[in-house]
Amino acid sequence: MIKCTVYNINQESYDQIISAGKVLNDFVRVMSKDFKEDMYRYALMSQGYFKEFMKKKLTLSQTQDSVRDLYNMHCYMLHQIDKSSEFFKAGTRYQKSIEALSTAKLMLHNAVSHIWDAQDEELDKNIDFFSDVQSENKFMSSWSYYELFHRDQINEKCDLTFNSITYNGKEYKTDKFKEGHSMTWLALWAYLDEVMRMSGDGHHVFIESLEDLKNGSFEMHTGS
Repeated sequence: MIKCTVYNINQESYDQIISAGKVLNDFVRVMSKDFKEDMYRYALMSQGYFKEFMKKKLTLSQTQDSVRDLYNMHCYMLHQIDKSSEFFKAGTRYQKSIEALSTAKLMLHNAVSHIWDAQDEELDKNIDFFSDVQSENKFMSSWSYYELFHRDQINEKCDLTFNSITYNGKEYKTDKFKEGHSMTWLALWAYLDEVMRMSGDGHHVFIESLEDLKNGSFEMHTGS
């Protein structure tokens, strides 16, 4: 299985993230004095992701989860700026707070945009690779569970052991993946594709995750 991906940033970028969070906190504090939460709800949502980021207590080495926190923080800052710009006219006493939030959003973007770009590039590579594998093997299902194994590992031994796959409330038993098996990740996909066909569900064809039920079975989660 894939080890936790680590994204490195420098001290300047980390300081920019923290500074952006402080500006965001100040914006929420100023808005909360005079307005109902609906006027700054996007800022509150952004602040929530910043708090989640801080809880992880990471500095120059970030994980996929922490980078996702920052991405969501950035998105909701942008929504708040758009909402505030529509409501507040230039020259009001809130204009400085809005301008500060805009600057903070830019700081956050500059700090981690290179990571987001790298993730987008990796996603494109995954989509192309797994689409080719799907076509070559005539799978009905599409693979979207990129966190489970790296595309270069598809013909390597699968780390999972189980006696059955649960899908749409039904259990599909197998002895192919019992303890000591030598099946590959590609073989796992092939079996999950087989389960999907047996279920008759031709709509939710994107394999998104496997949940360990702790009873020798994994539940397959799919999307459309």
